[in-house]
Amino acid sequence: MELNIEPQRLGESPIYIRELDTFLWVDILNGDIFSYNGNAKMEMHVNDMITSISPYKGTEVIASLRDRIAIIDWKNKITNTLLKLDFPENIRFNDGRCDARGRFFIGTMDMNEKEPLGALYKFSGRKLERVLDNVTISNGIAWSLDSRFMYYIDSPRKSVQVFDYDLSMGRITRHLYDIDLKNYSGVPDGMAIDINNNLWVAIHGSSLISVIDPAKNEILNEVKIAAKKVTSCTFGSVNMDKLFVTSAYDGTGGIPFIIDTDSRGVELNRYIP
Repeated sequence: MELNIEPQRLGESPIYIRELDTFLWVDILNGDIFSYNGNAKMEMHVNDMITSISPYKGTEVIASLRDRIAIIDWKNKITNTLLKLDFPENIRFNDGRCDARGRFFIGTMDMNEKEPLGALYKFSGRKLERVLDNVTISNGIAWSLDSRFMYYIDSPRKSVQVFDYDLSMGRITRHLYDIDLKNYSGVPDGMAIDINNNLWVAIHGSSLISVIDPAKNEILNEVKIAAKKVTSCTFGSVNMDKLFVTSAYDGTGGIPFIIDTDSRGVELNRYIP
């Protein structure tokens, strides 16, 4: 099912707030936050790019904007900046997610999408720490259900990187292997994880979600989406069995889709300052 809403230029960062039974997502380029709980509507405009959101509490989310991290109350239209960075003009924040201890991992990207000028950072509410360097387009982030492994996408690598992860320290300890996605014409973008530890990876430019068993390094299934530039996905609904998929506009697409699945997802981790 596609939602009845005007297309967004760059729909991204879908999340689900269970206590509100509401999906949220953003249009990065227009700086808008949208919601859906039976009806899709624009909730808030920020005078900046808004590149990702993750759950916090109530109607508040932690968000990355072009060069800052903020708490945004999308219902009451309040933005509280936590940290502002002095990035070069061609660098901006992109995708972000929280680990099981509530640390916000957020990456940057080269806005020309060519050079490894970005990085992956960790924000614990007090300081920003650099985790990985030489990143071109920082995108999807997920953790295994036991938090032993972290999965990470730098889109031009056309792979999902698999790392050992130390939850107690919030630290990547070693790079294990890559899940190769070079056979796709598009590039991996955002992703979600289900209760079987399978990754659901949006393939930007290929009109699909690739379902991957990271333990076996094996593609299990592909879910076709009626938009070429699929950007990200998340699970939601009362039974956590609906996949909410965002897309970018290129003459078509630019709207979210809700897909019924035979799988169930897990709630996204919340930010804990």
